[in-house]
Amino acid sequence: MLIVLENYALAVIGDLPPAKEDRVRAIVTRVFGGGDDWRATVRKTMGWPPTVDTEILLNWDRFQNMAKQEGNPASTDAFARSFADEFAKF
Repeated sequence: MLIVLENYALAVIGDLPPAKEDRVRAIVTRVFGGGDDWRATVRKTMGWPPTVDTEILLNWDRFQNMAKQEGNPASTDAFARSFADEFAKF
C-alpha cells in the first residue's frame, strides 16, 4: 500500500512517468477494482475527500520551501515517501 500511496503523491505533483502510472493503475484495478481513474479508486478506498489532491499540492509547496531554506534540493521521491509514511501511521 505504501508504494501505491507514494505513486499517488508523485502523480498529483506531476512526477509519475506514464509507464509507471500504467503499472500502478493495473495494480490498483486488480487489488481494489475501479476503472481507469485509479486515483479516484485510491481516494475512495482510503476514505479521502475530493480535496486531498489540493492538500498534497500545498504540502509539496511547503516541502519545497523547507528544502530551499535548508539549502537542499526538494526531492520528489522524499516527499512521496513522507506522504505515504504519514498515512501509514493511521
